[in-house]
Amino acid sequence: MELTLLDLQNFPEPMRYCRQYSEGVAGLARKFSSVLSESPTIYALVPKGTDLSRASELERGGLVTTRASLDWLVSHILSLERKNGSGTFLVQDMWAVDKDTIPHKEVVETGILLHQDESYFWVGKGNFFPKRITEALRLPLSFVVLAAYSRFALNAMDVTKDCIIPERSFEGLLGQITEFYLSAYDQESFLLIAPRNST
Repeated sequence: MELTLLDLQNFPEPMRYCRQYSEGVAGLARKFSSVLSESPTIYALVPKGTDLSRASELERGGLVTTRASLDWLVSHILSLERKNGSGTFLVQDMWAVDKDTIPHKEVVETGILLHQDESYFWVGKGNFFPKRITEALRLPLSFVVLAAYSRFALNAMDVTKDCIIPERSFEGLLGQITEFYLSAYDQESFLLIAPRNST
């Protein structure tokens, strides 16, 4: 199955869909909400040949297998990392708080970040492997996945032994995001959201 990105810019449903998962949540989701107010470009990851009407039905599954969409996204993230040379892939667990995420610490290779009351999984320089990216996307407790790729190269040394990220580094991550990814189609695929100022 060949997948492609379909521009949903002329449909109102994608914006409504995105906003419902960004309002009232801090951190990456708040940044996402800010980007949505600036009319970003929203793409659907769907099989080649899917018509726009079907692609705009974001709550309805059956278009693509989860495995196919995940493989595509992992390949895409690796391509971005090769192009930029260094960066950070960040996934927010919108349901978890510190006590939920920390138990994962000893059993996963993917990095964990804690910022205020928010929990994240991340992949940074030297760790951009398919397994790490896939794990970061699968570990969140939240039903909906919100992720982003940032040109900011977060160093593991910047994170405390308790997984806390300093405010300056966190703001650096948010300030250099080039793409957001939000699960859709009954969590079987993703939307790719490109901020207006991304290059």
